[in-house]
Amino acid sequence: MRDGDQVYLDSNTVITILEHKAPLNDAQKRFIDALETGRISAVSSEFTLAECLVKPMRENSKEDVDAVLQFLENQEHVELLPVGRDILVKAAQIRAVVRVKMPDAIHLATAAAAQCNIFLSDDKGIRVPPNVARIGFADLTFD
Repeated sequence: MRDGDQVYLDSNTVITILEHKAPLNDAQKRFIDALETGRISAVSSEFTLAECLVKPMRENSKEDVDAVLQFLENQEHVELLPVGRDILVKAAQIRAVVRVKMPDAIHLATAAAAQCNIFLSDDKGIRVPPNVARIGFADLTFD
């Protein structure tokens, strides 16, 4: 990954960043620093917000709910795109061709709409378009 990349944050990446049960490696720390300082911009979906809030809400953890909201809604360099009609139509098209689950199709459609060249996800089973690199947050390297 390099400064200037347009990165899509999958839900599992956001959860890993927020929970970071294991210590973050140097590349992960550099990524978060680059994100916070604006050297990298990231995009995600409002659908990510919903997915990331489930566990904190289930556990009735106001602190964790606030952390998700802070990271996804108040982070200057993370843009949340709405799940509108265009995204849903593109998601259906992706699902018809690639045969992925609808949540994954929504993420892929949102990444395509934002012209992301990196899809940051630890989901090794997700198939991304040929012009997009899927990089696992656990496998992240930073140039």
